[in-house]
Amino acid sequence: MNIFNLLAQDEYRQQRTSRFIVESALFQLILSFIMIALYLNTEIKPLILLAIPVLFFLIYIVLRYIISGIEYSEVFSKDEYMQMKKRNIFRSISFATVFAVMMILVKESIAVAFIAGVLWLIMDTISLSNSYRKNQEL
Repeated sequence: MNIFNLLAQDEYRQQRTSRFIVESALFQLILSFIMIALYLNTEIKPLILLAIPVLFFLIYIVLRYIISGIEYSEVFSKDEYMQMKKRNIFRSISFATVFAVMMILVKESIAVAFIAGVLWLIMDTISLSNSYRKNQEL
């Protein structure tokens, strides 16, 4: 199995995403050494020190991908932009609704579902507007 099968089919997006993964891995390595030093010199729980580099790795990749403006490479006109914006709103609402139903079934708070839906919408909106702006410059 090739890792590139998990990435986008577009070669440019594959290269950029691979770069984000490598950057994040290097930062994670540095951060891991810092966490080891903290573990040896403080009383912070090891689980927290282990979680920080992993969370940083994941969050860094997602944020770099969103901010880069490479997700919506086919959006050039204002009509396409508005159509994608409506689609993103619908997808976020659908996701939040399904997640809320699942949370109700397991007797948990549905606030998490709505927060996740709002975060998804914010991330999609930022990515779409950055992509649209970048495509307008081309």
